[in-house]
Amino acid sequence: MAIGNIIRKNISYCKPTTPIQEVAQIMKEDEVGAVLILEAGTPKGIVTDRDIVIRCISEAIDPAQTPVEKIMTTGVEAVTVDQGIYEVAHKMKEASVRRVAVVDAAGNAVGLLSFDDVFDLLAEELSDLRIAVLPRTPKIINKAA
Repeated sequence: MAIGNIIRKNISYCKPTTPIQEVAQIMKEDEVGAVLILEAGTPKGIVTDRDIVIRCISEAIDPAQTPVEKIMTTGVEAVTVDQGIYEVAHKMKEASVRRVAVVDAAGNAVGLLSFDDVFDLLAEELSDLRIAVLPRTPKIINKAA
């Protein structure tokens, strides 16, 4: 199954010049732990709630005055909408990342996929497979009446 069929299309994103405090507000409003940093629709970075704590708050950086590009992780791993879930899981493992940007053929971001999303889908697929291969028990009809 292509991941383009399963990803949430509403991604949380901002520009590299967006103040960190505004990014934190986006996370709060969207109830997410990561925001993609886009330039002209292309992923340039990603910032997580953990990044804000480790790279901003613990370093006493002013989140109201500092652009997110100062703390974002660059070199975002990306997968295409037509890739399968197993390819995505393999890429996450090889790159040692918990999130990947999902891009279309032009390289524009269309989604963000997390390890939890991949895990949930794989668990659902395995559960469906288990149900499909369970032996069926015949129905017993009670004819005593």
